[in-house]
Amino acid sequence: MLEGAVLGLIVGLIFYVVMFVWAMQRQPSFNGVTSRSGAFSVEMAPAAVIARMKEAAPAMNFAVALEDEANDCLMLSEGISLFSFGNFVPVDVTAEAGGSKVTVGLKPKVPQWGPAVTSRHRAVLNKIKSALGVAG
Repeated sequence: MLEGAVLGLIVGLIFYVVMFVWAMQRQPSFNGVTSRSGAFSVEMAPAAVIARMKEAAPAMNFAVALEDEANDCLMLSEGISLFSFGNFVPVDVTAEAGGSKVTVGLKPKVPQWGPAVTSRHRAVLNKIKSALGVAG
């Protein structure tokens, strides 16, 4: 029985190290599919939304990984912690009547599925709405 516990611990640690290295090497990109996506409207110009997001990113524990000013796109990066391998958060802003439409996605740095990804996306979306002054 003790051998099984030791073997499980070793396999778990190897898995964690592999995923950690994978997440550290992952580079942000606007290409590719996002796991989750949600949108909302805000009464601000696209450039103002991007400026506010860049200003608020550190307070939300994000770093600006990429920026495409010509297309009003921003890629935020969430750091790696003991309980998460981190995520990339693409923010796409398009002009619409009376303001902008903000689309927020979630791209996990390592393969993840299910309720954990949905829950994390919901939390990130609410953080961004709050930073932009939009009611939850």
